[in-house]
Amino acid sequence: MYLSKIPLNPRRLATQRLIADRRALHAAILAGSPDQPVPLPALDQPRVLWRLDTDQPYRPVVLAVTPTRPDYLHLAEQAGWPASEAPFLTRDYRPLLDRLTAGQRYTFRLTANATHSVRGGGQPDAPDAPAERQRGKRMGHVTQMQQLGWLLERAPRLGIRLPPLAGSGQPDVTVTGRSREAFRHDQGRVTLAVATFEGRLQITDPVQLRQALTRGVGPAKAYGCGLLTLAPTR
Repeated sequence: MYLSKIPLNPRRLATQRLIADRRALHAAILAGSPDQPVPLPALDQPRVLWRLDTDQPYRPVVLAVTPTRPDYLHLAEQAGWPASEAPFLTRDYRPLLDRLTAGQRYTFRLTANATHSVRGGGQPDAPDAPAERQRGKRMGHVTQMQQLGWLLERAPRLGIRLPPLAGSGQPDVTVTGRSREAFRHDQGRVTLAVATFEGRLQITDPVQLRQALTRGVGPAKAYGCGLLTLAPTR
C-alpha cells in the first residue's frame, strides 16, 4: 500500500475543471495506477481511495491510497506543479499500518458520503440489519448532527472509539466541511451528501482499522469519499 500527495495549482484551468468534476478527477487518479485490477477488487481487498482537500483554497491537495506504487506525473503536469522539486510525493503506507496497536491515539480526517437507507414506507433500515435486508433507497444525511451520528454509529466497526473532549463529555470530533453535490452519471443522476470530519480517535481493533484505511469508509468511494487518514496527536 502507498500513500500519495499531489499538490494542485488552483490558477490552472485544468485544476478548476478537475475540482468541479469528481468523475474526471477519479479517472486521472486511476490513470496513475495502471496495475489496479479491473473490474474493482472484491470488498475484502484494498482499493484505490482518494480525497480532495480544499480547506486551503490556494493550496488544494489530492491524497490517494493505492495497492501498488502509482505515478502521478501526468496529473502534476495537467493540474499541478510539474516544475517543482517534488511534483508529487509517494511513501510506503505499510509501516504505519503495521505499527497500529490497540490503545494508540491519533488525530484523523475523513471525507465521507454520510447516508442511510430508507425503505418504501419511509422508515430507515436498522443500522445493524443484514445487508440483504437493507435494500431501501440510499439517502444522504443533511444536518451536522445527523452526520456526526453517522460516524459515531460506525466507529466500533472501524476499530476505533472517539474519546470525549476534555470537560465536555462530547466526542472530540467536528464536521469541518459539508456540501451537497449532484452530477450526471451514465445511469442517471448522482447526488452526494459529503461531510469532512476531523478529530481524535483511539484504536480498539487494529485489524478493523487497517481495513478501513485500505478499503474506505462508507459509499461513493469512486467520487472521493471514504479515505480516512491519521496523524500523530499533539
